Amino acid sequence: MKRYFIYSLLFIAIVSTFFTSCKKDDPTADATTGVIVRSVMRDGVPVYATVHQVLGSLPIDTVVVTDPSGSVFGLSKNSGNPYDFILDPAPEQYSTTPPMAGSFTYKVKFNNGEEKSFGNSIIAPYLEPSESIAITMATVNNQQVVVLNWDAVPNADAYSFSVTDSTTNIYYSDQLFILAPGENGKISFPLSGFSGYTGKTIQFKVTAYDLINNSATINSTSWSTATWVAE
Repeated sequence: MKRYFIYSLLFIAIVSTFFTSCKKDDPTADATTGVIVRSVMRDGVPVYATVHQVLGSLPIDTVVVTDPSGSVFGLSKNSGNPYDFILDPAPEQYSTTPPMAGSFTYKVKFNNGEEKSFGNSIIAPYLEPSESIAITMATVNNQQVVVLNWDAVPNADAYSFSVTDSTTNIYYSDQLFILAPGENGKISFPLSGFSGYTGKTIQFKVTAYDLINNSATINSTSWSTATWVAE
């Protein structure tokens, strides 16, 4: 089984993220599967969801998944795309119970009638969101800046960030960055960069990543957010 590094807008809604995947070689009917565990903080408690995606080399009719507990469920077309099936739970569907670790089987039926099975897995423990994330103001070199601070996420291997007004990316990291184990994060943004957003609520999001064997593939992620009204 080969692991691949896959890009998906869906997993992050606005910002790109990455997930673990597996692929079997076949020149006619092929599929790539991705699965990650995502956690966020809800009412002060970490909650979890498992996100799935299957990409086909040919149009797909159905995708049926069997999880480590033996439960069976289906994936749906991503925006009607027959090559792309996903399951990205809504925030209210996240659970306080971490998902069961283990292997998933993806039974893919292609539009040409061929059926093939593919595998993937998740590994516990999973990342939890940062316990503290905050926005402060400061002056650096006579320039006012907005400072995003967050506590280190235990076992995180890398981070990314995004700053949005809910519809527009103002700042974001286009690649993962590494902090020393246990090192808290701190990023500054010039206040002048928010001049067109005065009075709007700005969301700062930090995503932590659990990398598999220090590779580019992701086992789990956690989201931590803070808001600030632009001055």
